[in-house]
Amino acid sequence: MDIPTFTPPLEVAPATFQFGAWVPLPMLGWLPVNSYLVQGTQPVLVDTGMAHFREDLVRALAERMDPKDLRWIWITHMDADHVGNLAALLALCPRAQVVTNPLGVAKMDL
Repeated sequence: MDIPTFTPPLEVAPATFQFGAWVPLPMLGWLPVNSYLVQGTQPVLVDTGMAHFREDLVRALAERMDPKDLRWIWITHMDADHVGNLAALLALCPRAQVVTNPLGVAKMDL
């Protein structure tokens, strides 16, 4: 049986890391679930992944920076594989502000 897998962080560009995961979809294959950390003067995390990978994501983030220094969390859209760890990360990253599109803002307000 195939199980969800968090992969080792991968530097995809200078100071930019992919936190990747794979989730099996029966009869369809695998769903990639990725978050990205862009380090800089105002570090940003793009998407927060699925709740299933919370410990892995938090550990990968903390290995690359102090979570208290994260400034932005950019949510590309409101699917569960993109916002599954948002509440946990906001608690861990007190300076982080959420950025998303107008539809995302409307969905978060529901």
